[in-house]
Amino acid sequence: MDTKPDLIGVGRVGCVMRTEEVAVKTPNKWTVPDNASEYTTIVYEQMNRTNEESLIHEGRVYRHLAFVEGVLKPLYISDMEIQMPYISHRSLDNT
Repeated sequence: MDTKPDLIGVGRVGCVMRTEEVAVKTPNKWTVPDNASEYTTIVYEQMNRTNEESLIHEGRVYRHLAFVEGVLKPLYISDMEIQMPYISHRSLDNT
């Protein structure tokens, strides 16, 4: 059994990895280069913070929609990740 995560996609805010039947979205965290200026360091830190805040907001949206019929329900939501069932080439009508 292969449990190594597969990359599904990368966006501005985060990346989605698949492990077996679970898709996990985490915020992008960019490492500040060692020789970065103070300005560059601040930009990276703000970008990372914005990515984390965006994922938290997305988690709140999923929590709000979790009881709406026809919306895929999350498996787990925290401030650092959102876990959803992985749906591949199937209709979401019967989930």
